[in-house]
Amino acid sequence: MNIVYLTYRIVDPMMGGVEKNTATQANYFEQTMGHTTWYLATRPSNPNNRPDAKRQFYLPALGEIVSTIPENVEFFKNFLKEHNIDVVINQMGMDPEVSRLAYHARSVGAKLLSVPRCSINGHIKHARYTRYGMLKKYHVGFLAPLLSLGVSQKIVRMIHKRKFKGHLQEVCANSDWFIVLSEQHKAEIADYLGQCPSNVIAINNPYPFAGVGTVDLSAKEKEILFVGRFDSTYKRPDFAVRIWAKLFREFPDWTFRMLGDGPEFNNTVTLAKKLKVERVIFEGFKKSEEFYPKASLLMMTSTSEGFPMTLVESQGAGCVPLAFQSFSSVVDIIDDGKNGVLVKPFDCDLYAKKLASLMKDDARRREMAINAVEKSKEFVTEKIYGKWLAVFDSLFSQAKN
Repeated sequence: MNIVYLTYRIVDPMMGGVEKNTATQANYFEQTMGHTTWYLATRPSNPNNRPDAKRQFYLPALGEIVSTIPENVEFFKNFLKEHNIDVVINQMGMDPEVSRLAYHARSVGAKLLSVPRCSINGHIKHARYTRYGMLKKYHVGFLAPLLSLGVSQKIVRMIHKRKFKGHLQEVCANSDWFIVLSEQHKAEIADYLGQCPSNVIAINNPYPFAGVGTVDLSAKEKEILFVGRFDSTYKRPDFAVRIWAKLFREFPDWTFRMLGDGPEFNNTVTLAKKLKVERVIFEGFKKSEEFYPKASLLMMTSTSEGFPMTLVESQGAGCVPLAFQSFSSVVDIIDDGKNGVLVKPFDCDLYAKKLASLMKDDARRREMAINAVEKSKEFVTEKIYGKWLAVFDSLFSQAKN
């Protein structure tokens, strides 16, 4: 079977979650199942990327509205024909323009799977926090609290629903399957459409290292990790710094290490200096796999996520995660108090209190680490990709019938 992934950017595993997940999945399908895979990006590479020359292709014409450029449509359809593509996996299922390009797949006989790599409406539930960065950019960040008012929330929800209700109807109607990352996301779709269409299914992201080797909990140090992009919309590293500022004096033998880069990196460093926090180490962009084994706790302070592999990866390494219960799929990953900790959004005082409780209790931390490793096995590659293979089988068994 021949598969092409339609993405925004070049598929570089060192980039974000979508790119990493795409590469992992494509490699599995090629190496384990013998399928052939390609990547088709709507945007060009940049000098810092390391493209997979064998698989990586790009649309010929740039522009935000890629589906309305005839040159792109023609290139896309010819690409599918020339490479005998059986399945198109649209990794930008919540993007109307990319999706409209993807719809042409069915006109040349290919099957279309659309995947929204994000929560359907998670970012508007907490608009005060997800829109703060945008407001700050225009020097009106002080207006963000107004988005917590009931009338403001209704207006934001109405605008978002008006924008995406039609798209959800369209993408479900034009895709063979619409694959969300969590069963929780089905309820979000039903909220927009009245009911969830029958061709919507949920398949979590996999954790390819589940059960591989043993986790040495004796190697754990008194260290807390933050892993993520430094942005003021979704990841909110500023929250993590503020939480650490409440704790570092009480725990002089603990260290806070922050991995990642992004537009808010310098501002986050400046905030740490302003708050005079100690023992916070800014690592920049590095492989998180090298840091999980010795870290004891993970801080996630995101306002919204699709299905964050950072949580599962930390669990798999016996690094107990804490996260705001700000996105619906978090309950798929963390069983509160058993293999991680959930905190009311966005109560930094409560977060610090729960974090401190774990920092003080070695026995409880170890027990939760053991449970976390077990939890990560629910997302083992064979189990998750087995669901994908069942989808492929259903596509072509339908065609035969």
